[in-house]
Amino acid sequence: MKCWPRRAKPGMSVSPETEILSRYEGEMMFDQKQNRASIEEQPLEIRVLEEIRHTVSQIDTVEIEQAVQVLARSKRVFLTGAGRSLLMMRAFAMRLMHFGLTAYVVGDTTTPAITADDLLVIGSGSGETKGLISQAEKAKAIGCHILLFTIFPASSLAQIVQSRVIIPGATSKSIDNPYQTRQPGGNLFEQSLLIFLDCLIIRLGERLHIDFSRLSQLHANLE
Repeated sequence: MKCWPRRAKPGMSVSPETEILSRYEGEMMFDQKQNRASIEEQPLEIRVLEEIRHTVSQIDTVEIEQAVQVLARSKRVFLTGAGRSLLMMRAFAMRLMHFGLTAYVVGDTTTPAITADDLLVIGSGSGETKGLISQAEKAKAIGCHILLFTIFPASSLAQIVQSRVIIPGATSKSIDNPYQTRQPGGNLFEQSLLIFLDCLIIRLGERLHIDFSRLSQLHANLE
């Protein structure tokens, strides 16, 4: 059913501008409902892509710029996460290495001690994983900067770190969250995190004036 614009109460006059705006709002609501209905008719793959598109489009550009600045000035970058989010962080660590930057994944046998001059980057949808909270508290006590990618700005991790990027989304555990997903677990966050990090590495490369055509020089050759 089409959403018609609001009408004035009996005895009240409405200016032409208000009437035009009200009609525009009604048409926009109708178009949005039509768009949602159209998406529901698409194959599952297209609906999942639409979820990702909507999620990444909501990321704050100011937070993105802050993340680029923090990464650009860091001597060494330590990355951590849990489960599938950790896999996305590993992919990001690989690209940092391809750029000639020093990157380590927390927990690997060759990862050294972190110092106050280093950056810790955490990927956590919930922001409540106990092991990651412990790592963040230790890193903060040492004095290093911490950058977090998460869904929830009020999470425990978000209260510890100095910088954060909120990736609005949902998980199967989400309750009071305006974002919903038809996917299981943390799929939407993890997918959106990977897309976001792949875009973030491009922004970082441009900031550092890195020649992307030379990345193959650091690509693994013992394959």
